[in-house]
Order: sequence, then structure tokens, then C-alpha cells
Amino acid sequence: MMLEDTWFVMLQVDILLLGYPCKSISAQNNSSQAFNDKSSVTGGGFAALMRTVDKQQPEIVIAENVARLTHKRKKDGGKAPADIQQKAFERRGYSGTFCKVNSAEFGLAQCRTRCWAFYIKTHGNEFLGLKVNLEFCILHFLSS
Repeated sequence: MMLEDTWFVMLQVDILLLGYPCKSISAQNNSSQAFNDKSSVTGGGFAALMRTVDKQQPEIVIAENVARLTHKRKKDGGKAPADIQQKAFERRGYSGTFCKVNSAEFGLAQCRTRCWAFYIKTHGNEFLGLKVNLEFCILHFLSS
């Protein structure tokens, strides 16, 4: 058994709300690495996120990270890390979206733009037959 698999015990969850390190994609980092590079802080965090999703199979996943997650990067083959994340969830049977949200738009004194992503397990059906505007859901969730 590997140490990384034993550092925590998680109960079964229906909703997973999380964030993972942004160091490899941050504008403050002059030595950024590819998003999927598991040896990087961000790539390792993303890999841990996907292992957790694979084990837990939550119905809903809400993820937060820096706004640069939506920027296309040469290190990621011209793709945005948010698009790579989106495809990873789609391969696991989730539908979803992501959007950039500025905290100042919700009455906070700090102007801080973040990327929020919202994924729903489809069970082979598109949202179990429901049509949902996920950007609206994210904004409603954040304003609650």
C-alpha cells in the first residue's frame, strides 16, 4: 500500500467541494510546468483530485482555482488547463462547465478573480433529463 493512499480516510460523499494548488499555473511563478505534470505541485494536486473522484464517484464536484486556469498555454499543447480538467471529468461520466468569477461582484472588498467549475455525474443521461445552465448554478451557489 502506498503512503499517498493512506494519508486520509474519506467517508462516501455526494458533493465534493475543493481546490488544488495553483503554483504551476500562477502568474507569480516564473518557472511554470505543464498542468498534467504529476511531479509539479499543481499536476500532483490535480492527479490527487482525480483519484479521489475515481474512488468516491460523487454526484457533484465543485472546484476552485486561479483565473489563469482558463488561459491557453504552450506548455499544455495550446490548451487551457480548465479545458484539460473538463475533458478529464467528461471521461469519467460528468457534464459541467467552468467560469471566471470576481469576488468584488459579490460585495467583497477584495477584487479577486477565480475560476469555478461545476460538474454533475450524468449516469448515462444528460443531467438525468434536466436542462441546467451551470454558469447560473455556479453564480447562484457563490452568491448564497
